[in-house]
Amino acid sequence: MSVCGGPQVVTCLCLSVAHGANNARTSVGVLIFMADLYHSGAVSPAVDIGVGGRIVGAVGMALGSLLCGFQLAPVSGKSSS
Repeated sequence: MSVCGGPQVVTCLCLSVAHGANNARTSVGVLIFMADLYHSGAVSPAVDIGVGGRIVGAVGMALGSLLCGFQLAPVSGKSSS
């Protein structure tokens, strides 16, 4: 492994976690917004996601990676042109 290999791997892992957290936040945020809108009948300025929402996001991201990750991995590094 080269001198830059270790720090690059750590940086890549940190970026992957941050990207996944952003995806989960966006997906769960929409679901929680829709559920709150359905139950309250109005748009709230702030809604608490809670532990249940976090669990739904974590399980959804894990299942998505488990079931569809093998299809995304081969094409993620290819050029789209």
